[in-house]
Amino acid sequence: MSPESSTSPRDTAEPVPALVVEDIAVELGGRTILEDVSFSAGPRVLVGVLGPNGAGKSTLLNAIAGLLPLKRGRILIEGRPVDGARGYVAYVPQQERVNWRFPATAWDVVMMGRARRIGWLRRPGRHDQDAVRRCLEQVEMWDKRASPVSELSGGQRQRVFVARALSQEANVLLLDEAFSGVDVASQEGLVAVLKELRDGGRTILIATHDVGTLSARFDMAVCLNRHVCGWGPPEQVTPRLLEELYSAHSATHHSRNGDNGNPA
Repeated sequence: MSPESSTSPRDTAEPVPALVVEDIAVELGGRTILEDVSFSAGPRVLVGVLGPNGAGKSTLLNAIAGLLPLKRGRILIEGRPVDGARGYVAYVPQQERVNWRFPATAWDVVMMGRARRIGWLRRPGRHDQDAVRRCLEQVEMWDKRASPVSELSGGQRQRVFVARALSQEANVLLLDEAFSGVDVASQEGLVAVLKELRDGGRTILIATHDVGTLSARFDMAVCLNRHVCGWGPPEQVTPRLLEELYSAHSATHHSRNGDNGNPA
């Protein structure tokens, strides 16, 4: 498994990768969170971003979404710099970072994803309403469209937020710890939905710390602990690579960069 490997097993002839991350570094509060991170992914691929807590997984997804500046390197979305590709990426945050007391229904949340398309001070039109319906149907949540999100289960909430991402009409979806706080049955249902979206042409990255489900759930894996320890098919995540990812090597790498926090 190599950081230089960049070919999706599902489409080796794709001329322009959906996502290119090239030698990026990210600093927060004067601390280096990511450095020398490089990989790429084509369309129709489901990528697991694997690493321990504090490895920089959330930081990487935020950088790809254009929410954090880069100290060095570049990120391309379908050949476009991040600043010029806002509508091509959709981000689903960790559940614990969402205020679930906000009084909104599943329909409302998905319609929020249409904001960029609708524009300020304009009402949703028939096209927007049809798009929201299609997205809720895709994640099998149409029958819960009038339910407050505060009353939905963890798995249902994640489906609603995936639907919101779909309503943005983005081709690259980023999910931060999508399976956290979700029961196993709901996780498998969500994975089935995401695989259908992948087969429809989307590139999907999911931050995870679950080594045991890599092969069953993902086409490719980025092993991340401040830098890319490995990148390739999940079957190539070897015990030696896991040792680099989780052991004293990583602790030394953290210490060298002065990190005593938890950037996720």
